Amino acid sequence: SVGNIFRELAILSGAPNDRNSIISVGKKYLEQYGENALAHEIESKIDINQRLVVVDGLRPLGTLQTLLRKYQRSIVLYIDASNYNRNARVKDIDLTDLDEDIDKLVRPLKGNGSDLVIINDKNGEGELQKILDDQILEKFPCLLHA
Repeated sequence: SVGNIFRELAILSGAPNDRNSIISVGKKYLEQYGENALAHEIESKIDINQRLVVVDGLRPLGTLQTLLRKYQRSIVLYIDASNYNRNARVKDIDLTDLDEDIDKLVRPLKGNGSDLVIINDKNGEGELQKILDDQILEKFPCLLHA
């Protein structure tokens, strides 16, 4: 996941291993090196021997575009939530001050390059997994054989 890449960088820099530090390190990384560098960092983590690879937490549009040029047989999912649930989640994890910055990064993906938009207003991993399974396999049955 992109979060794991930024978590590793945070730990290497001596920053605390908490959400705010990881987001801060990620923002500084993007400002200093740019979205293409992040794409190359993600690419270095991809095992090309796998038939199915999931990159979680990808937000910068330039990073997505760079990866899509190389991996043309990709499916891009945009997982969203209603404003009510999204705001509640942001408050629960105390990211209110960072929400506007995150929003600027995330919203462009919704209409520019996502093959499927999934609304996740459920709580818990199991609920999200069921939504993903139902909607993804309905639209992309070829993944059953991946």
